[in-house]
Amino acid sequence: LGLHLGSIDGVATPIWPPTGISLAVLLIFGFRLWPGIALGDFFVKILATHSSVPAALGIAVGNTLESVTAVYFLQRVGFQRSLARHQDVLALVGIAAFSSTLASAAIGTTSCWLFGVIPPSDFAPVFRTWWLGDALSDLVFAPFLLIWWGRALASEKFISWKFIEEATLYLLVVAV
Repeated sequence: LGLHLGSIDGVATPIWPPTGISLAVLLIFGFRLWPGIALGDFFVKILATHSSVPAALGIAVGNTLESVTAVYFLQRVGFQRSLARHQDVLALVGIAAFSSTLASAAIGTTSCWLFGVIPPSDFAPVFRTWWLGDALSDLVFAPFLLIWWGRALASEKFISWKFIEEATLYLLVVAV
């Protein structure tokens, strides 16, 4: 779905939901799920973009490294998943959305260029779009999942009408 949202050369898109989802998953369930993120990303790149195996491997390494390093540094600064403190929001923006996404964009774009997925003239636009798409995903999808998971654990009813209403409103805002 993300690759159909105005992608450049079929590899970079203005929003890439798996980035925010993988960040939230690792923050909630821990580092032990990183192999699933790597394998999922690798196979999506092979099947959806028809990238070569070396290019898909480089992209998967970059995207997995992005999530793992973001979670590592967020934990080092005492990040709390509730996002109730200003410092948690700033850490999410600075560490996850800004810094770790630069690594993914650099590794992924370089892999695509080295293995002939993108021409050299598209390097800069693909890099910018890749970084922006990952950063936006960390700012849109990760907070939603983190807060929803925290509320789900706190309530006796895992899915309530209030949650359905909030999720629908959230999805409409994202769509707009």
